[in-house]
Amino acid sequence: MDGQLHVLRDYALSNTFSFTPVMQEGVYEVQVIARDPKTGESATLTANFTARSRVLFGQPAVNATPNPLVALYSAPSCPAGSDMAILFFQRGTTDYERTDWRACNAKASNNFYIAGLRAATTYEMVYQVRTGASIASGPRALSFRTGTPTETFPTITLPIPATSQADPAEKMVLHSFVPSSAPIATDRAGRLLWFYKPAMDGQTNALLTRLVNHGTLLLLANGPGYAYPNVTSDQILREIDLAGNTVRETNASWVSAQLLAMGTGPMTSFSHDAIRLPNGNTVVLGSTEKIFPAGTQGSTAPVDIIGDVIVVLDANWQVIWFWNAFDSLDINRKAILGETCTPNQPGCPPILLASIANDWLHGNSLDYLPSEGNLLYSSRHQDWLIKIDYSSGAGTKNVLWRMGPGGDFTMTSGGPFPWFSHQHNASFEQNGTSLLTLFDDGNTRVAPPPVGLGSGNSRGQVLNVD
Repeated sequence: MDGQLHVLRDYALSNTFSFTPVMQEGVYEVQVIARDPKTGESATLTANFTARSRVLFGQPAVNATPNPLVALYSAPSCPAGSDMAILFFQRGTTDYERTDWRACNAKASNNFYIAGLRAATTYEMVYQVRTGASIASGPRALSFRTGTPTETFPTITLPIPATSQADPAEKMVLHSFVPSSAPIATDRAGRLLWFYKPAMDGQTNALLTRLVNHGTLLLLANGPGYAYPNVTSDQILREIDLAGNTVRETNASWVSAQLLAMGTGPMTSFSHDAIRLPNGNTVVLGSTEKIFPAGTQGSTAPVDIIGDVIVVLDANWQVIWFWNAFDSLDINRKAILGETCTPNQPGCPPILLASIANDWLHGNSLDYLPSEGNLLYSSRHQDWLIKIDYSSGAGTKNVLWRMGPGGDFTMTSGGPFPWFSHQHNASFEQNGTSLLTLFDDGNTRVAPPPVGLGSGNSRGQVLNVD
């Protein structure tokens, strides 16, 4: 459409891909490349595909999608310089909602996914055009009735009642489950509003990591052949739209091959988190594995150790930067509670080099600090948050500081064990570097003395960082 080729799915074992260009009509050029990884031999086939507008004779249309709780609203073109949004509400009510405003397409139709809808419910939808301070609505509202999902989902009981004094604008709660199952969204009463069905594209499980601006989501999934010894090639990083269509996809095997070509060790799997940077690049956390000599981490024989690698992918999901923990952290500071992994153990990455491995770091979240361009990495088994010199791609990869017990900060809060431990989802708020939030699992704190206190609960923490 824009005269450039974009990677939709990178080199993988699967020979089918569902291409769904729903946002803009036109002629698309589709190119498929088959490659023999052993010989480097490749073959290319190119074909054109035409996506036709759903707008006929200038009239808007609303259509069903593969997700019964998501509608596709197609509106006619609108003047350049104006914005368009879709207003929608349940029939018989006045409690309307509106999509985000988007710049008008003056040469083609304007297409919007409408999500956050209740099952088996009729909605009215109408487009609006905003020009300056003036808002004009389309000529008529269109009706759309959602379907009823056939899948079974977990029952959600929210701790905050729907009638609480919380911000009424926050009507939706997004849930991502571990062990992995289909992510869902509910209202504050726990009623289903959206879901992702992994079987839509043949994979099993789907761990939702992040929402992306303009309505896509990043997730980690297992391909249909995810089993030893194909764990790497069938492990997927995927971006989906609200209807569940794949927007972009790569796999751990191809990312690992790129890392090897760049001079670092292989990656065995994606792990826990993937985030989108403001410039459109994507950062994903992965696991790596290496055999170290006897004496490492107190071992009496050669020892298998699981580390972490952070990979930055460009807009076509090609590797442009990496950080390998084996190069930057003290390998002899073993996991605080001595965690280990065996093949196929729940909660562990693939183990490919031995029958047991030291789960040294177990990184579980990433955060980007836009004010300085650096990365914050959470190592669960070190009880540390680690800031890495990324500097928007020009950094040294050095560790700038370590926060947690035995790190570079002093905790000024009271209490017998004020530090977090085995933490999750650490991030700085408001695009800053001072207000830090995280979930303190507290595993070390509640471990038996002398390591911990022997009792306690998990907790949320908000820290003021100087």
